[in-house]
Amino acid sequence: MASVTPVVPASAAERLSARGPAPRVDFLGLGVQKAATTWLYRILAAHPGIFMARAEDKDLRFFSAYYDRGHLWYERHFAAAGSRRCGEFSTSYFYSKDAPERVFRYHPGIRLLLSLRDPVERLVSHHIHEIRVGRVRGDLSLARALESNPSYVEQSMYYTQLSRWLEWFPRSSFHIVIFEEMFRDPERTARELYAFVGVDEAFVPDGLGEKVNERRVPRSLLIERGIRRLSAALRSIGGGPIVESLKSRRAARRLSTRSDLDIGLDDSLAATLRAKFAEENARLAAVLGRDLSVWPSWTGTREDA
Repeated sequence: MASVTPVVPASAAERLSARGPAPRVDFLGLGVQKAATTWLYRILAAHPGIFMARAEDKDLRFFSAYYDRGHLWYERHFAAAGSRRCGEFSTSYFYSKDAPERVFRYHPGIRLLLSLRDPVERLVSHHIHEIRVGRVRGDLSLARALESNPSYVEQSMYYTQLSRWLEWFPRSSFHIVIFEEMFRDPERTARELYAFVGVDEAFVPDGLGEKVNERRVPRSLLIERGIRRLSAALRSIGGGPIVESLKSRRAARRLSTRSDLDIGLDDSLAATLRAKFAEENARLAAVLGRDLSVWPSWTGTREDA
């Protein structure tokens, strides 16, 4: 069975020998979007031996959007880390065509954390998220959204995205978490995360069984936007803990959300999407060396990669 062979650029040795001070960041969370990355971030940040940097919404996006600001700007986000292991989570990295080489140039030995979710479920959640934040109308069907937003499908093409990263990093650099498995045994998920990062695995964080960013649609986009502006203002003056406390209250979520959204995902569209991802899933399973039957869209087909 064919597989993807990591290809390290010929100039890697020269770049490594010419490096200056050791990079500050030990590991990166790459994504994917809508695959419990916020939950993973919180579990990592809860460990006393880990320092997680964050921007307003968790993601720094340095290697995808703000690379021109330079490594010194990036590492200032970790100035308070002390001797702790340093990391960050930016869900745009996995999808970015530029990020793999940029990350390699920064730290060839960095550890890479990736969370993957059934590609069809991720795509659906992505569309609902776009409605929730007001980027698309609430009455826009999924079929119409797919016509106008190709990134829905492209971000769920995991084998294609991973192949770009494997051109720069060996498979051993990655720790892969499967969304559908992590909440079945969250303690094991946490232990494996901590072992991968290189900190004490025995630590048990609070809130292991609590899911975050559950699928929801706001009853009022005006209220939702107002809440987001208030959250940003509070974070800018150091009120991040207050924001997180308010977000975790179930009563507040019930007041601001509704569950009657119909995005038009019928059996025919679901079957079409499953077929679209069948080959990608099979190739991904071969590269990862693991069974992905936990995914509803998994066909069980294993083709040569």
